[in-house]
Amino acid sequence: FRWSHENILQGAGLILVLASVLLADWGRVSRGVLAPSASMPEGYTLSTRGAYGMVRHPMYVSYSLFFVGFPLILLNFLLFLCVLGIVGYYGIAKEEERILIRRFGEEYKAYQKRVGMFIPRLSV
Repeated sequence: FRWSHENILQGAGLILVLASVLLADWGRVSRGVLAPSASMPEGYTLSTRGAYGMVRHPMYVSYSLFFVGFPLILLNFLLFLCVLGIVGYYGIAKEEERILIRRFGEEYKAYQKRVGMFIPRLSV
């Protein structure tokens, strides 16, 4: 058995897709049933633990990993057009952050300083 470039790309894609599924599941468990939206119920609390302690938008990170990994698994580079969806998720995340700042104010702003939006911050 010899590794070809295709095998390496497909292996990398599989790792990205598996990471995306694990991160999405971890995010759902960390957040609970409700996601932030303009119609958050009165008792909604800010999720800052679990996956949300690593990045502020773990679900969008998981989708982005999938958008990169899936085309690699199939070796279908036309599917890389899905990567354009990442730009849309960035816009959605920015709007969600505006909603969360209105709802949680300084608590959310402090969270923004501690936790990266899509990339984990290294503590120093």
